[in-house]
Amino acid sequence: MLQQLVKRAASTHPAGAQDNQNSKLPLEGVRILDFTWMLAGPYATRTLADFGAEVIKVQSHKTATGAEQK
Repeated sequence: MLQQLVKRAASTHPAGAQDNQNSKLPLEGVRILDFTWMLAGPYATRTLADFGAEVIKVQSHKTATGAEQK
């Protein structure tokens, strides 16, 4: 029973679905521009990428080198 639950979870989880070439991720074909730079933003776009979205990171010079630069 536990093995069946693990297999079912792996087949519905984005990381497990990537192993199966025939399965399509829910956000496959969606393109997202990521203007975020700290905390929840990058985490959210990473989650979207895990579900198949193509995330394009956009950074300014300030955010690319770090917030400590003035």
